This record gives sequence, C-alpha cells and structure tokens, in this order.
Amino acid sequence: MNKHLSLKQVLATLLTIVALLAGQQAFAARKAVTYTITNIELNGNNYDIVFTRSGDAPFDASAPTTYTTSVNKNSIGLNPGYNGFFHIDLADGFEIYASWNSGSNVSFSNNCIQSGISEKPITYAVSNPNGGYYVTRITMQGMEYTWDNTTYDFIRPFAHNTSTVRPFGSLTLTYYDAIPENSPST
Repeated sequence: MNKHLSLKQVLATLLTIVALLAGQQAFAARKAVTYTITNIELNGNNYDIVFTRSGDAPFDASAPTTYTTSVNKNSIGLNPGYNGFFHIDLADGFEIYASWNSGSNVSFSNNCIQSGISEKPITYAVSNPNGGYYVTRITMQGMEYTWDNTTYDFIRPFAHNTSTVRPFGSLTLTYYDAIPENSPST
C-alpha cells in the first residue's frame, strides 16, 4: 500500500476544503462561454456561418474554437417550400439548433441572422443531451433566460418575439460542472 499522497490527491483535497470554507459545493466551477457569428459567406448553394468561441475555456479543452455550419441559400428570403435550419455541436456536449418556416424572409446582415416577418419567427433551441452541467443563464443577443439549480439535459426553445424582430449573432452560456450550493443567476 502506498502511504504517500500524489500531488493530484493533495490538490483535490485542498480544493474541497477551500470550496467548503467558501460555502460552495466542491468543484462547482463556473463557466461563461460565448459563441459569436464572425463570418457569413455564400459558398456555392450554401451560406457558411462561422461561430467563434470566446470567454472561459470550456471543460472540453479539446473542442475547437471555431464552428462552421451551412444554410441552403434557397431557405432564406421568401422562397415557398423551403424551410431552413442549422445545427452546431459545441463544447461540453452542448448543441444549438435554429429553424424557420418557408416564407420567413430570413436574412443575414452584419454577421447576424434575423427574420423579416415577425409572425414567422426563427426558433432557437439549446440542449445538452449528455446532461451533467447546470445552466444558470443563456443570453442570445438581447434575449436572456435564467434558471437556478437546473440540470440542463433537455431542449429549451426560444422563439423571436412575434411583435419584435431581433437579430441573432451571439450565444452566451453560463453553466457549472456541479450544482452550486447557492446558484447565482450571473
């Protein structure tokens, strides 16, 4: 039997003591990660939308810092019969989806996505099918949603308000890797 503690064991013990003294659950690390649209470019029959990650390094350190998705150019504007959508796999198992119905007059302007018809909104959904993280706030370019002590293992849709057309150019996730004892909403 090894009677010596490894450096990793010592550090883990110290972090647990510090967390307990601070009144927080051990290892409830807070992350605030922002994904911003940094480029939208027509490439053949598709618009390539590039998201760039910034903020705290995610727990999934191997995740890329840029994410690209494509949208068929026929699905924007007022083309009948073309519903539009995109999907991106983000760090730590998070995903974002966007979808809109035919005739929503979706447009790309100043690295933002928006619908020109408020009665036909773009719907966004953020999910983490693997679960295990606790989201306290999601901000989508002016649209803010807050939860306390919520396990985020489901899809939560956000539709543009039917009376206001809002551009979407960034998404900020604030989340923890364990339930914080007193989960702040910031």
